[in-house]
Amino acid sequence: MSLLSLSMVGVRQVNASAKGPTSHVPILIDGPGNFTASNGVTGGSGAQNDPYIIQGWTIDASTANGIEIRNIVSFSPPFFVIRNVIIHSETKTLADILVDSFASPPGCFECPGNIFNGVIANSTLTGNGEGIVLQNSDNILVSGVTVHDSQIGINCVNSDFLQIRGNRITDAGTGINVSCAVSDVFYNTILNSDNGIVVGNVGSVDIEHNYITSPQGFTLQGSGSIRVSNNRIIGSSGPTVHLYQYGISDFQTDGVNLVNNTISSSMPTNLQSGPAGINITSSGDFAVIGNTVEAGNSYGIVLHSTFEHFNFGDPFLNHNFLYHNNILNNTIQALDDSPSQNRWDNGYPSGGNFWSDFTGVDNCSGPQQNICPNPDGIGDTPYVFNHNMDRYPRIRPIQ
Repeated sequence: MSLLSLSMVGVRQVNASAKGPTSHVPILIDGPGNFTASNGVTGGSGAQNDPYIIQGWTIDASTANGIEIRNIVSFSPPFFVIRNVIIHSETKTLADILVDSFASPPGCFECPGNIFNGVIANSTLTGNGEGIVLQNSDNILVSGVTVHDSQIGINCVNSDFLQIRGNRITDAGTGINVSCAVSDVFYNTILNSDNGIVVGNVGSVDIEHNYITSPQGFTLQGSGSIRVSNNRIIGSSGPTVHLYQYGISDFQTDGVNLVNNTISSSMPTNLQSGPAGINITSSGDFAVIGNTVEAGNSYGIVLHSTFEHFNFGDPFLNHNFLYHNNILNNTIQALDDSPSQNRWDNGYPSGGNFWSDFTGVDNCSGPQQNICPNPDGIGDTPYVFNHNMDRYPRIRPIQ
């Protein structure tokens, strides 16, 4: 998604005073007519090219939400930017920044030059219940924010057309909670949190290029049309969860694509409880392609009670697909208790997955691997595991 709009809405226009932030009481803006200097607004008229600016404050949010903007529902809402603020609290009961009921007509999301009505940027938030809450609000960008020691770093609820990009969240219960639709979660760093990113019962969410160290990396629950790609997930102890549990957990979802993610862990686990690199349960219409899974003393990939979607035009498309993954050095490489629904290769000559414990040889080629001698990079025999097989295991790791 383009970020050309950032300079147009003020993120790069004016920095806070060189003297540093100024102390301010918690800020409440209730309704579109209350963007005033007495309410902490430091500039702007609310126009697209001259947004209201709230910047340069340090706020103690122990008695009220640090900055709260609410009840702005309009066909032509004002534009605002919150930036370069420091909000702190040790009570962990409130929110540092809350935007509630900021509704605007949907724009051309993901179009070049898209303008966000609200921008929250380049701020530091510490020690509260929630860092940023976006609730019943649309068309907002959160970028360059640092959140430390909160129960939830960034929490979006019942909102649409959001972008959460380039933020840093540490020591949280949950780094980012996504219960909103038509949203992008890109290039965030989430360190030492119990949960990295949790996606609730929503759709059309794109999660890419995030870096997470957590015992529970991604949790996808009841969601659909989700793309999770090019993320790096490393098992790490969180504030309260100290055993590795999973890189990606996909429960009761539909239409999820897991592509080119790297999942690794050397943390202690309790294998009896079934930790896994990727765990997909009661889900269908999914694809797991191009991932590297090295989860240590756990399962690599687990499929449990999965189902297929029927495509009468092309029965081949009925299956869920898992191929071109590197499945490396897991105590139990894979388990699949619904084998008729899941295809662990992409046919010949594309092939299946690389399995670090595959002991077969590559002397032959062809769909039946009977053209010999003529090696083709695919094992001459299937890789067989719990209840299923990869018909065309790759001999070398897939780049």
